[in-house]
Amino acid sequence: MQIEEIIKVFLPHVTFDYKPFGSGHIHDTFKVNVKEPLKNCYLLQCINQHVFQDVTGMMRNIDLVTSFLQERLLENPIKGFTTTQILPTAAGNLYFSDTTGKAWRMYSFIENTVAYDKVTSLQQAAEAGKAYGVFQYLLSGFPSDKLVTTIPNFHNMAFRLENLKIAKGKNLVNKLKEVAKEIAFVKSRADEMLHLYQLIETGTIPNRVSHNDTKFNNVLLDADTHQAKAVIDLDTVMPGSTLYDFGDAVRTICNTSEEDEPDIEKISFSLPFFEAFTQHYLAQTRNLLTQIEIDYLGTSCRYMTFIMGVRFLTDYLDGNIYYKTSYPEHNIHRARCQFQLVRCMEENNEEMRNVINKFRS
Repeated sequence: MQIEEIIKVFLPHVTFDYKPFGSGHIHDTFKVNVKEPLKNCYLLQCINQHVFQDVTGMMRNIDLVTSFLQERLLENPIKGFTTTQILPTAAGNLYFSDTTGKAWRMYSFIENTVAYDKVTSLQQAAEAGKAYGVFQYLLSGFPSDKLVTTIPNFHNMAFRLENLKIAKGKNLVNKLKEVAKEIAFVKSRADEMLHLYQLIETGTIPNRVSHNDTKFNNVLLDADTHQAKAVIDLDTVMPGSTLYDFGDAVRTICNTSEEDEPDIEKISFSLPFFEAFTQHYLAQTRNLLTQIEIDYLGTSCRYMTFIMGVRFLTDYLDGNIYYKTSYPEHNIHRARCQFQLVRCMEENNEEMRNVINKFRS
């Protein structure tokens, strides 16, 4: 089917034009500009069904969460903050499957906003903390058991370590000797990481709605005020721990270098960015998080960084079959960057704990 035909499934009686939009690597996205009868804009996406195989479950999760967010914001407006909304098909479905089996969805477009891949200022770090804190605060009353797990074992440390063990045993591309230092690094820290996972798995750390992909570019900022306006990209929203979201946000926001920087000596951890993020995150969440959740916020940063390093290392040993790479050593450079960032966090552990304690009450 042609794009025009797909759009008419959602917007059957309007005049429009469209163009490719954004720089995302997962879905194909188009901005739809409605001209008549009322000017408006929407985002049309062709869903990557290789990554998201349970489209029905994913779309139902997004619908439940965005509907709940809209209700909470109507009851308790937060100045400048909004949420994206699903536009159903004319038949009332959350998505549309075309004649080739491709799945399509449409969202409202949040006007006058910008997003950035990398944090470059304290204000940006603070707004990211506010955005993800508000997101958790607004969803604090949502029963997470209503959501399905669309990507099993996403942040399951035991599962990721077992996959690495299997990759080591197979040694498909004969790289095991080359990564001996990285293997030793993983072994030396595995028990601590597994301990946190067990606290989450057993419910000692409570189950909540988790975004699971809290990069800075999933926060929309107002183009004029540069204040947080919305959290987007809810494809991975699932039951989980708020620690996953806090840790992953810090992993990406406080890394001063690129994720694949070949020279690990250039990698450092920005404690000022961490303080700005943490202050504004806890301003929104400290009254709903349990004490044990707050106690483990610092550990969660190492956890999420470590698990990404394990995943990159595993993929390197498997022959680079999961992550897109630009050159053969891309994944091992990514793994080494993550492990170096873990070391930087360990060196800043006491300072990070002091920051958390400063804003926990």
